[in-house]
Amino acid sequence: DNSDKVFNKASKFINDYIDFQVEVIERKTRFDLKKAEDRAHILEGFRIALDQLDAVIHTIRSSHKDEAGLNAELCEKFGFDEIQAKGHGNQDTVLRNFANIKRTFLIRSDHRGSSRQSREENGQGTAPS
Repeated sequence: DNSDKVFNKASKFINDYIDFQVEVIERKTRFDLKKAEDRAHILEGFRIALDQLDAVIHTIRSSHKDEAGLNAELCEKFGFDEIQAKGHGNQDTVLRNFANIKRTFLIRSDHRGSSRQSREENGQGTAPS
C-alpha cells in the first residue's frame, strides 16, 4: 500500500537525519575535548612556571640562546615538554606576563599587610584573611 511506502521512507529519512546529528555532536564534542585537553596541558606548564617564577624569569633573562635553545633549556630545568615550552609563545611576552603576575601578587600582598596594620593601629584587631 502507498501509505506504508511513504511512512517507511519518512521513517528512514528521520532515522538517517538523527544518526547524522548524533555524528555531528560526537565530532564536535571530541574536537572541543581535544582543544580543552591541549589548553589544560599548556596551563599545567604555566602552573609549573608560576611555582618557580623567579627561577624561570632568571633563566629567560640570562639565556643567550635562540628560541629553540631557550625552549630546550626550560624543558631541561623545569620539566616542561616541548609543547608547553612553545605554548608560552614569545619569551619576551612571557616575561612581561610573569612580571605582571608577580607585581599583582606583590601589590595584593602589600595591600593585605597595610590593611591589617591599619586595623591594628586603629584598635580593631586583625580580621582573618
